[in-house]
Amino acid sequence: MDFIKMIERVKTANILIKTKRTGTPEAFATHLGVSKRQLYNILDFFKEYGATIKYSRSQETFYFMQDDFELHIHFSIMPINTGEIERISGGFLQNYSSVQFHFMEQPYI
Repeated sequence: MDFIKMIERVKTANILIKTKRTGTPEAFATHLGVSKRQLYNILDFFKEYGATIKYSRSQETFYFMQDDFELHIHFSIMPINTGEIERISGGFLQNYSSVQFHFMEQPYI
Protein backbone atom coordinates (compact mmCIF):
# COMPACT_ATOMS: atom_id res chain seq x y z
CA MET A 1 0.00 0.00 0.00
CA ASP A 2 2.85 2.38 -0.75
CA PHE A 3 0.56 4.34 -3.06
CA ILE A 4 -1.89 5.09 -0.24
CA LYS A 5 0.95 6.02 2.13
CA MET A 6 2.28 8.45 -0.48
CA ILE A 7 -1.11 10.13 -0.84
CA GLU A 8 -1.38 10.47 2.94
CA ARG A 9 2.12 11.96 3.11
CA VAL A 10 1.30 14.51 0.42
CA LYS A 11 -1.93 15.45 2.20
CA THR A 12 -0.09 15.85 5.52
CA ALA A 13 2.70 17.86 3.88
CA ASN A 14 0.11 20.12 2.24
CA ILE A 15 -1.51 20.92 5.60
CA LEU A 16 1.80 21.49 7.39
CA ILE A 17 3.17 23.75 4.63
CA LYS A 18 -0.09 25.70 4.39
CA THR A 19 -0.16 26.28 8.15
CA LYS A 20 3.62 26.96 8.27
CA ARG A 21 4.26 24.20 10.83
CA THR A 22 6.79 21.95 9.07
CA GLY A 23 9.81 22.53 11.26
CA THR A 24 13.29 21.97 9.87
CA PRO A 25 13.73 19.77 6.78
CA GLU A 26 14.98 16.96 9.02
CA ALA A 27 12.02 17.25 11.41
CA PHE A 28 9.57 17.51 8.50
CA ALA A 29 11.00 14.37 6.87
CA THR A 30 10.84 12.49 10.18
CA HIS A 31 7.24 13.59 10.73
CA LEU A 32 6.28 12.27 7.27
CA GLY A 33 8.26 9.06 7.81
CA VAL A 34 10.56 9.63 4.83
CA SER A 35 14.20 10.43 4.17
CA LYS A 36 15.28 14.01 3.53
CA ARG A 37 15.74 13.16 -0.17
CA GLN A 38 12.19 11.76 -0.34
CA LEU A 39 10.93 14.94 1.32
CA TYR A 40 12.41 17.00 -1.50
CA ASN A 41 10.76 14.66 -4.02
CA ILE A 42 7.41 15.40 -2.33
CA LEU A 43 8.14 19.13 -2.52
CA ASP A 44 8.94 18.71 -6.23
CA PHE A 45 5.52 17.10 -6.65
CA PHE A 46 3.90 20.32 -5.36
CA LYS A 47 6.07 22.38 -7.70
CA GLU A 48 4.87 20.31 -10.67
CA TYR A 49 1.37 21.54 -9.85
CA GLY A 50 2.36 25.20 -9.75
CA ALA A 51 3.35 25.74 -6.12
CA THR A 52 6.26 27.93 -5.20
CA ILE A 53 7.67 26.64 -1.92
CA LYS A 54 10.26 28.47 0.14
CA TYR A 55 11.97 27.75 3.44
CA SER A 56 12.28 30.32 6.23
CA ARG A 57 15.35 29.75 8.37
CA SER A 58 14.17 32.22 11.00
CA GLN A 59 10.75 30.54 11.37
CA GLU A 60 12.09 27.05 10.58
CA THR A 61 9.27 26.17 8.22
CA PHE A 62 8.44 25.63 4.58
CA TYR A 63 5.65 27.80 3.20
CA PHE A 64 3.79 28.45 -0.05
CA MET A 65 4.72 31.77 -1.67
CA GLN A 66 1.20 32.20 -3.02
CA ASP A 67 -1.37 32.31 -0.21
CA ASP A 68 -4.13 31.12 -2.51
CA PHE A 69 -2.40 27.88 -3.57
CA GLU A 70 -4.77 24.95 -3.10
CA LEU A 71 -4.07 21.30 -3.77
CA HIS A 72 -7.17 19.12 -3.62
CA ILE A 73 -6.43 15.43 -3.26
CA HIS A 74 -9.32 13.03 -3.49
CA PHE A 75 -8.84 9.31 -3.17
CA SER A 76 -11.29 6.48 -2.68
CA ILE A 77 -11.30 2.73 -2.89
CA MET A 78 -14.46 0.85 -3.65
CA PRO A 79 -15.14 -2.73 -4.70
CA ILE A 80 -16.43 -3.28 -8.21
CA ASN A 81 -18.20 -6.32 -9.58
CA THR A 82 -17.24 -8.42 -12.63
CA GLY A 83 -19.74 -6.65 -14.88
CA GLU A 84 -18.26 -3.29 -13.98
CA ILE A 85 -14.71 -4.56 -14.61
CA GLU A 86 -15.75 -5.76 -18.06
CA ARG A 87 -17.35 -2.39 -18.85
CA ILE A 88 -14.29 -0.46 -17.66
CA SER A 89 -11.74 -2.69 -19.41
CA GLY A 90 -13.73 -3.08 -22.61
CA GLY A 91 -14.59 -6.73 -21.97
CA PHE A 92 -11.04 -7.91 -21.25
CA LEU A 93 -11.02 -9.76 -17.96
CA GLN A 94 -8.08 -11.41 -16.26
CA ASN A 95 -8.44 -14.61 -14.24
CA TYR A 96 -7.07 -13.00 -11.10
CA SER A 97 -8.09 -10.27 -8.71
CA SER A 98 -6.78 -6.83 -9.38
CA VAL A 99 -6.99 -3.30 -8.17
CA GLN A 100 -7.69 -0.73 -10.80
CA PHE A 101 -6.89 2.96 -10.40
CA HIS A 102 -8.66 5.53 -12.50
CA PHE A 103 -7.26 9.04 -12.44
CA MET A 104 -9.14 12.11 -13.47
CA GLU A 105 -7.85 15.66 -13.49
CA GLN A 106 -10.49 18.28 -12.82
CA PRO A 107 -9.80 21.98 -12.75
CA TYR A 108 -10.98 23.63 -9.56
CA ILE A 109 -12.48 27.04 -10.09
